[in-house]
Amino acid sequence: VSSRCGASGEMKSSTRASRSQKRKAQDAGIESSKADSPAPGSAERAALKAGEAYSPLSRLTVQSKLTELEGAVAELRLRCEASRPNLVECVKAAHAALQAMTPLVKGLDDGAVTVEASGLLSAESLERQATKAKELLSKTSKHKIGKNAKDNLAAMPQLVDALECPRFFCSPDNKYKKFVDSAQALGQETCRRAADAIQKIAVANPEGSKRVVRTAVATPTNETNDAKKPPMVPSATNGGMVDKMWAVLDRHFNPRENKVQRAVANALIALDEHEFIIGELTKKSSAYIANADTLDFRQNDTKSDKKLLTHGVVDVSFPDDRTVEKMRRWARHIGELGRHYGEHSDILVEAGATQALQTALAVSTRYFAYERLGDREDGEYPNESQKIGHFNPGTVHEVWEQCRPRSLVELDKDVCSSICVLLGSGGTDDEKKARRAKMARAGAHDALVRMLDLPQPDVRDALNLNMKRPQGNLALVHEVTRRAADAVCKMATDNETVKELILKPVGKGEPNGVSALKILLERRDNKVQRAAAGALIALDEHRRLVAMINETRAKIVHLNPEDKNLFAQLKQSVRTLAELAKDTPSTQPQPEEQENKMVDQVVSADAVEAIVPLLTLAKDIGEDRGPGIGDIEKEACYAIGLLASKENHQNRIADAGALPGLVALLKRYPPQMSGNVAPSVARRAADAVTNLAHENNPIKNRVRTEGGVPPLVALLETRDAKVQRAAASALRTLAFKNNENKEQIVEEGALPMLIFMVRSGDPHIHYEAVGVIGNLVHSSNHIKRRVLDEGALQPVIGLLSSECNESRREAALLLGQFATTTDDTNIEYKIKIVQRGAVQPLIQMLNHTESQLREMAAFALGRLAQNKDNQVGICHADGLRPLLDLLDSDETNLQHNAAFALYGLADNEDNVPDIIREGTVQRLMGGELKAQPSKDCVNKTLKRLEEKVDGRVLKYLVYLMRSSNKDEQQRIAVALAHLCSDDQQRVIFDEQGGLDILLEMYSASAGALFPSAMKDAAGALFKVSQNMKTLLSARYPSDAVPLPATPETHLADEHFNNPELSDIVFFSDRDGGWEFHAHKIAFTHVSDEFHQLIDQHKVADTQQGDSRIPVRVDMSDVMQKDEFHGLMRFVYQGNILVEEELTEENDENGGAPLAQRLLQFAHRYEMNGLKRHCEFCMEQILTDMEDQKCDPKCVFLRESISLAGRCNADDLIRACALHALQHHEQICKSIGDSETVLLAQQIEPHIRQHLQSTMYRLRVKKDECQLINGVSTDNVF
Repeated sequence: VSSRCGASGEMKSSTRASRSQKRKAQDAGIESSKADSPAPGSAERAALKAGEAYSPLSRLTVQSKLTELEGAVAELRLRCEASRPNLVECVKAAHAALQAMTPLVKGLDDGAVTVEASGLLSAESLERQATKAKELLSKTSKHKIGKNAKDNLAAMPQLVDALECPRFFCSPDNKYKKFVDSAQALGQETCRRAADAIQKIAVANPEGSKRVVRTAVATPTNETNDAKKPPMVPSATNGGMVDKMWAVLDRHFNPRENKVQRAVANALIALDEHEFIIGELTKKSSAYIANADTLDFRQNDTKSDKKLLTHGVVDVSFPDDRTVEKMRRWARHIGELGRHYGEHSDILVEAGATQALQTALAVSTRYFAYERLGDREDGEYPNESQKIGHFNPGTVHEVWEQCRPRSLVELDKDVCSSICVLLGSGGTDDEKKARRAKMARAGAHDALVRMLDLPQPDVRDALNLNMKRPQGNLALVHEVTRRAADAVCKMATDNETVKELILKPVGKGEPNGVSALKILLERRDNKVQRAAAGALIALDEHRRLVAMINETRAKIVHLNPEDKNLFAQLKQSVRTLAELAKDTPSTQPQPEEQENKMVDQVVSADAVEAIVPLLTLAKDIGEDRGPGIGDIEKEACYAIGLLASKENHQNRIADAGALPGLVALLKRYPPQMSGNVAPSVARRAADAVTNLAHENNPIKNRVRTEGGVPPLVALLETRDAKVQRAAASALRTLAFKNNENKEQIVEEGALPMLIFMVRSGDPHIHYEAVGVIGNLVHSSNHIKRRVLDEGALQPVIGLLSSECNESRREAALLLGQFATTTDDTNIEYKIKIVQRGAVQPLIQMLNHTESQLREMAAFALGRLAQNKDNQVGICHADGLRPLLDLLDSDETNLQHNAAFALYGLADNEDNVPDIIREGTVQRLMGGELKAQPSKDCVNKTLKRLEEKVDGRVLKYLVYLMRSSNKDEQQRIAVALAHLCSDDQQRVIFDEQGGLDILLEMYSASAGALFPSAMKDAAGALFKVSQNMKTLLSARYPSDAVPLPATPETHLADEHFNNPELSDIVFFSDRDGGWEFHAHKIAFTHVSDEFHQLIDQHKVADTQQGDSRIPVRVDMSDVMQKDEFHGLMRFVYQGNILVEEELTEENDENGGAPLAQRLLQFAHRYEMNGLKRHCEFCMEQILTDMEDQKCDPKCVFLRESISLAGRCNADDLIRACALHALQHHEQICKSIGDSETVLLAQQIEPHIRQHLQSTMYRLRVKKDECQLINGVSTDNVF
């Protein structure tokens, strides 16, 4: 309460100061609005939150930023590659380059770059510049700073500004993502090198650098888009520059930014900031402790006591939250400085960090507050930690509970974390050992042990009073004790001196570390238990417990078997040792060798050899002599079960004689016994057998030979539910993949009781029972038959509707095993399972969120679907769609079970129309399956559907394609394109209207909204075109050979561009000037239009009539050099060298491929042979570009379609259209859905014309054949 008052006072004073500033501003003539002016960048952030963009970056702005960036990178290269590079200057240049990149990165991320300006940005160029800048800066790690100390100190503000590394964000599919990542890497490297420069300046000029950073305020920098930076509490004396350096350590960096924090930590230590925070933390903590000493003298003051109870505050000098927050920050900074290097931790310890942290821990032990629990009636007494306040009217009075203030407990948490860091940071083992011993001698172990004994908030009374008391305080106390236990563990590891110090009591009447840690083992927090167990093992407590167990057992057996204290001591020792081996699972994934590490350490201390003899303790001393023998047996079984949780210890436990002892205990406590001890011993013994036999077949056999199966079967009839469940779990483990155990369990009469347990309303019981039955029937047909004859079918089907998901999963698995057909006797049970109502709950399980439930339901349905009648029943119960949805799962088993079930459903012709109407074919063909068996199953399903689509099934599908709704028509048309034969497709898509359906799907304006339908249509059209091509080749064999280009060659290769006997010379002033020596005889068969071109560009000859002088033709305005050479090569040789002349890549000036340019020339001058050859070459280019990235291919495809339309190149436009159909998905990813729709609408008429003409020729040819053969009709269906 006092801290709130102080905060409110400061708030009022700050409000008065702001009002006075406003009045002064108004007096000076400065107008101000009612609301404060927004901070820089707030408008942009508000615009982003509202869905708007920043102010658009115009073309001029982007151009200036690019120029600035190029200049900054050039300056950075100049600085880094100088003969004597200066690290400070390199960092300043890199920071300037980063500032130039920041607006571009932000603009690309939020869309502020206009479309006009985006044309100036090249993703590759920007990435190259950012990467080059980062590489240059990364080579400056060994560079020195300048010798001028004054210049170095003057550069400190800018270096500190460079520490504010911006965080850039970009969507994964953004094409500028690589540039953004490179810019982020440059920012991190700049921050790191800036910290290195600050460190070097601090080492060269300690006093000057300290004076600058603690008095100066850093210059403002451009605002970054880092909106997640945590708030920073200003230091009391340090300047803003130091605060910025600390803020870097406060940020939550990702793992690759750890180097940045390391460099900043180096700089702060070089500036002696660690001494400052250690001194401040010590001073403030000592002041509060001294104040607490003063308050101790006021305990008998009744006035103060009344104030304590009324307001819950000890004194007005109570630590306020604002000051405690400063102390927490100082404690965190100590940990951050020592986190990265062991050398840093040594420096901190030498500077007194241990004493400072220890003093901070002592603050919370001196201050307590009281929380009001509520009211109590007379006769209800409070706990010792509670106080009674004034009485209310009637017989009710207030109750207050003593507790530690939350702010101080949070301080303890941060202090313990920093101590853990100092104890465990890097360095050699000897260095760590010396540092830990030094911290222990400084008194850190005493403070940590006191933290272990931190009292918990009592929540029992709050629960009794039905109050909503927050559980945050309890979780916070658990976090403090956990970190303190971790610190004790690190301090005591392999350090005998520290162990001895921790084992001593910290003070008179106070516990030692071991006692406090044992208390923590009883906490209900797994993390606290794990930390406490680790600390006890580090203190070798497990070895002392083993020795104590052996010693106490010897005393009981040989000296005094009736001593209750010895039995209690032995029980507690075994219980504690078991808790050490409990090793609760960690929330973080760990390597296999680190899992259950504590179990290994306990076993290495010979715990097995100490605990196993306790199983026969009753036999050794006489069963009626021990007062607590049952409790000891229970704890021993519990410990053995925990030690057996790791497979490599199972044989050691069995070899030590545990199995005979456990079996003896199972026999000694029959089901009819009752009481507190007998059932618990039997339950623990059964659990121990379960863990020992887990996936260990030799031990399973040993359990059977020792006679362990009959008593476990007998325990199924016990009245204790826990014992019954434990016995079933043991039988389940023993029956797993062990035929001998299965036979004995069945012969001992376990089946009737197991079936009764399946009918139980307790989910834990019927889960274990159905698991036992499942393991019994697995790979055992005669046991399966006996189970079914005993009446297990209906109870198992009933479990499908249980509230326990585990039971539902096991029931589905068992039904799948029942339905697995291995002989004729089980066929009837497949039908019975469906008749008794199993299908509907199984289909409901397919839609469950838990993957294992879906997997087992699909498994059961797949086995049931091997029956003809069941196949129709599953489809009729709407089981098809959820099975198809499972194909989209990421789990291999789910995919395979669903694929197998669909394979079974496709076996019935009555299901085929429904399967196709649901779009199964498209989903099977487009599914991304992981396992090869699943892919094989899908292929078999498609093959089965292809075989079934014939006769009446095909007729019905054609009828549905004409008469059903639009979606079903489209699904059926796509499926028939993939499943029908060539002759059937010709009739379906030519005479029955299937082609119109596919073309409408492909070119509809809604294709951008339904890209999957458009993709399916493209694949179907391409399949139909290929089938029609195959059919046409069979009907017209001459069409299979492409028409050759018109031969127009007249001269051999040696005459190509040969001046000898040349009578015509083509020349040009372009391309550096060139000439080509040709022969008129070569142009005999070219078109008249080309001869007219020669006449039009013939140069006038000064010596007319002289036939010896070649005719000169100026081609400067007609063709380029490579175009003319390609033309002449075709004229002389009849072809074009594709390897040399044709490539799919454009040159830097954006030139088109040679064949594309020659096609226009051939069309203009009616050179049909060249035109056909160019079309063929362009088709070849498309084919050769299959494995290349899609962007240039899409550009070339669209240009080719446009060119083919202008040049009437039918063959080319047909090839382009088919190519677009074949590679529709890649094209869609490259140019987007809307552009793909436009492309589809462009090529749809050509696809229609091509397919209709092909089908027309096939129809005419078929009619001719029918007429010749005298056949009037030929029903392809």
